[in-house]
Amino acid sequence: MKSQMRGQLQLLRGRFDYQTQRLSKIRSHRTETFASMLAGIGALSYLFRETFLGPVRYYLFQYHFDAIWFAPDVLALSFMLFYVLRAILNPSGRFPATIFTAAILISSLTGLVVSGSFYAWLSGLKLFCPIFVGLFLEPRFFWKKSVVTITLALLILSILGIYLSSVMSFPWADQSFDVFGQTRVAAVSRWIGAESRFFGFSADNTAAAFKCLIFYVILSAALGRKFAIALFLPTFLAIEMTTSRTAVISLLLFGGVEFAEYAGKFTGILARQNLWVRLVRFCPLAIGVPILTVYYFSVTVVQYQLQLYSLVDRSTNAWVLPFQYLNELVPTSILTGFGIGAIGGPMLFSRLSAYFSSVDNFILFSFLMFGPLSFLFVFFAPAKVIATGDAMKMMIYFVLTIFGITVAGYGDGLFVLLYGYVVSGLLNPSLHSKASRPLANLHSRRLMPERIGAFEGS
Repeated sequence: MKSQMRGQLQLLRGRFDYQTQRLSKIRSHRTETFASMLAGIGALSYLFRETFLGPVRYYLFQYHFDAIWFAPDVLALSFMLFYVLRAILNPSGRFPATIFTAAILISSLTGLVVSGSFYAWLSGLKLFCPIFVGLFLEPRFFWKKSVVTITLALLILSILGIYLSSVMSFPWADQSFDVFGQTRVAAVSRWIGAESRFFGFSADNTAAAFKCLIFYVILSAALGRKFAIALFLPTFLAIEMTTSRTAVISLLLFGGVEFAEYAGKFTGILARQNLWVRLVRFCPLAIGVPILTVYYFSVTVVQYQLQLYSLVDRSTNAWVLPFQYLNELVPTSILTGFGIGAIGGPMLFSRLSAYFSSVDNFILFSFLMFGPLSFLFVFFAPAKVIATGDAMKMMIYFVLTIFGITVAGYGDGLFVLLYGYVVSGLLNPSLHSKASRPLANLHSRRLMPERIGAFEGS
């Protein structure tokens, strides 16, 4: 009798545990679905805000609705809080996510102490937090018909804006506004030699060039090569008008890889899709560019033309200055970095303003903010990007890596958001557990449907 009752109790306990786990999975799935929906709203808000950054900020600040300007950032901070709390309450999750959460907490504390300014720390969070919107996006978000249509419209408007800024003066050019007591300039028309830099609807020429570049990359993957060829010339001319050499080089490299992949299909020299996979694997080696150029200009006295001034300036100033006072300001920097809010633009809101450096390199900026832990994600990310089986993510990751060689990236919310989107398989793998496809089963063009009719539903 006792053994029979014990067996029944064990059976009931097993059923209870099963139902508890089932309800927990359902609740977790609903939470992830709701988070993905909110992330989609956040992504669209960043797409529009960053594309039309000049006029949006100008009119919001002019009519004293500047609080609306920070709405996407508030949503991104909410995602960051959710991500951190989930990792703390569920420490048995994936190891990279746990390490990333620890890096965030350590960097936040370090940055607050080093900068000595709450406003600088908050400004640093604002630069960084869009990555969490990208981490919670649906894995196939940018394949949706509606998002592809919006992206195409934004590319056309970005190109049109750059052209219009070359023939007329926009009211948001050279706009000044106050943030945390600091006067900032929304958009500045700059010159290199006698050549004007046009910025269209963006805040500056680099931001305008990046929008054209990244929208073109997304559309090239989504719409196919015929559309890519048709859009290439207007995109190239618009980027050339901004005089952003980094964007021009990134576009030409992207186009060259696409051409090589297409040619390889006929010659058999390059196996289809393998080229992007190989390139993504070697993306972390991009850190060698600033290291080699800094070394070259430190041991060589060269006569350079005006066109090389920006590279020389980065090699002798932007990329090296932070390391010269690393130990002076933060003795533990070799382990923790400067922290969030104590490097880059946020320094201007703190007592560290005299040490300001733009850094102008995404990997270096990440290292100075998080310390050596940032390199873990730099070197582990490519494998996870490839494992998603999504060639659009591979393309975006490649272009972000090239563009990030001479641009910090953290000043552009869309850049950071897209980086979070492509590395979400590493830092938020729960969204990819059922959505991703194995690479071996994807033999269609670019590992995804070629025609709009085969896209995901809106």
